[in-house]
Amino acid sequence: MGVISPDTVRIVKSTAPVLKEHSVSIVERFYSILFERHPEAAAYFNIVPSSPAGGNSDCNSSGGSRGQSREQIQRLSMAVLFYAQKIDALDTLGPVLDRIASKHVSRATPAAFYPIIGSCLIAAIGDVLGAAATPEIVAAWTEAYGFLADALKATEAKVAAGLAEKTGGWTTYAPFVVAAVAKEAVPAGQAASLTLRPTAEAPVVSPTWKAGQYVGLCLPLTAVGGGQTETGASVRRTCFITSAPAAGADIRVTLVTGPGVPVDPVVESLMRLPVGAAVEVSPPLGSFTYDHPVLGSRRPSSPAVFVTSEAGVPEVATLVREALAAGRPVTLVRHVTSDVVAAAPAAEQLLGAELVAAAAAADGGHLSQVVVRAPADVAAAVGARAVADAEFFVASTPPTLAGEVRDALVGGSGVPLDRVLHAGYVPA
Repeated sequence: MGVISPDTVRIVKSTAPVLKEHSVSIVERFYSILFERHPEAAAYFNIVPSSPAGGNSDCNSSGGSRGQSREQIQRLSMAVLFYAQKIDALDTLGPVLDRIASKHVSRATPAAFYPIIGSCLIAAIGDVLGAAATPEIVAAWTEAYGFLADALKATEAKVAAGLAEKTGGWTTYAPFVVAAVAKEAVPAGQAASLTLRPTAEAPVVSPTWKAGQYVGLCLPLTAVGGGQTETGASVRRTCFITSAPAAGADIRVTLVTGPGVPVDPVVESLMRLPVGAAVEVSPPLGSFTYDHPVLGSRRPSSPAVFVTSEAGVPEVATLVREALAAGRPVTLVRHVTSDVVAAAPAAEQLLGAELVAAAAAADGGHLSQVVVRAPADVAAAVGARAVADAEFFVASTPPTLAGEVRDALVGGSGVPLDRVLHAGYVPA
């Protein structure tokens, strides 16, 4: 990996204000250029089956223009802005590189896409900024992207090598079947947990799973109501593990639709998969884990507060279990937009009864579940003691939640920044 030049650092950093204003437009234009020039790339992005190609996204993502997820547009625009803001502090980017690289490894994204992505991103910057995208700025961003691509490829190689060592060779999609389907109680919409079991052909020795991790799912378009196409014959989704894998390497993931959860026809189809249906599953990955040295818990004896949207509950469910098992007082704060969801008792919320049972079984663990209608309400909902002493873990769905909660807690309630933990790249 090379060294980025001081001039490039200065120039890219100087573009942060204009990117803050135009980053969403740049990312929308980027996707348009990418899928026009390289339709084969659509199989690795957020394209729903009704689009010209298959695609992927996090579970419970929504469809946007040309089929890509609105949340994915937000995530990528935030990542571009974050990089511009932090380019003069590259030593702080390690957790971000880990997160992005893990997603790429989970989805088996080819390294050959990096130059394609780079050329389309630079073209999008030029199209959106127009004359403001001077040759100096274009050259600086070209160098900065090349540096980032090299860093990500190196990190992906480390992630893949670690998987090979820990999982006995399970480094990419392996054949599983749906072993069980359980409908989950929710006050509105639908939710289902799928238990996925490796077949005899799967090179799975152990899932080597940690609380907070996810797996990638891949299955043919025809399995979720789409047609085979020249540019993409499969769909991919990233789904969080919601209970510890059982003996034999079974893995459970939970899917949800309904109020406050962006529509995704692929997720809805996954929820309808019958027992015995075939699905390819990638090994558990993800760095927002309870024991991560940077993103994980640093105050194991203090109260733990988990803040999530309804769609983000599967992301934090196992983290909540881990904190309860450690004997910590835990508060699960659900940020909801639906009156029906807000009025429902905790036991009827997604995975609510299950988490109550986990708290009852924990030695010293205690669980409170509360609902807020805005991130600014979190501090009042959890009380003065939590604001004074707790760690706050914030889900990454929707992409803007972590920044809104951070700003409310740090700026509005005086919570130290290092007590607000999240997996995202949250620009200033």
